[in-house]
Amino acid sequence: ATDETPYDVQLFGEGVMKFYAVIRGMHKPVIAGVQGLCIGAGLGLIAQCDLVIAAEDARFGLIEGRMGYPGAAEIVP
Repeated sequence: ATDETPYDVQLFGEGVMKFYAVIRGMHKPVIAGVQGLCIGAGLGLIAQCDLVIAAEDARFGLIEGRMGYPGAAEIVP
């Protein structure tokens, strides 16, 4: 169980979106490296980058739909 309230979740989401906007606003290319599993906010993060370099073992997935909310799918530029 968690003690998070809907307001806590909303604040977290707003903070993530602001962070993504900072990445998109960079004046130099932003490069991400992925090794292993990349899901949820991590997938949203790499979606903001100009280039993603993935290791052979990199795996990507959207699991939020299984939990009842759109998650990273709604922030892909």
